[in-house]
Amino acid sequence: MTMLNESQVRTIMRTKLQKLSNLPNISWENRPFLPPDVTTDVGPVVLWIQEHQRTLDETQSAIGMIQTIGETLYSVYTPKGRGTKEADDLSKSIAESFEPTQSLTGINETIVIEHTERHPYRVDPDLPAWVFKTVSIRWRAFNPTS
Repeated sequence: MTMLNESQVRTIMRTKLQKLSNLPNISWENRPFLPPDVTTDVGPVVLWIQEHQRTLDETQSAIGMIQTIGETLYSVYTPKGRGTKEADDLSKSIAESFEPTQSLTGINETIVIEHTERHPYRVDPDLPAWVFKTVSIRWRAFNPTS
């Protein structure tokens, strides 16, 4: 059985995300990122996005395709105590961009967006000056067996 090319899925999802206008800094998965200092209440609200991806299930279908169920998470960070409007607007834009039933294609993969959800704000224990709201995108990918 040929497993899904996870790098290709990341590329497809990132390409879709990067079509949004006014994106803040993005901390791609497994890349170092140090958020800006937000100890002052002056200046514009700083946002940034952190990406995570995981594979939940992978099976071979009867029609010669590998079907993979996975999830991509984009966490929208905003400084604690500075309001939520900008982060709410950005997480809404991300969720609307990955509308369910939409198909995205790559070299050998087709990804169908099944479910998009915005989660409540949480505090990151490693970054106590920040709160974040996660947008989870559940997808099903299909790629041919070799």
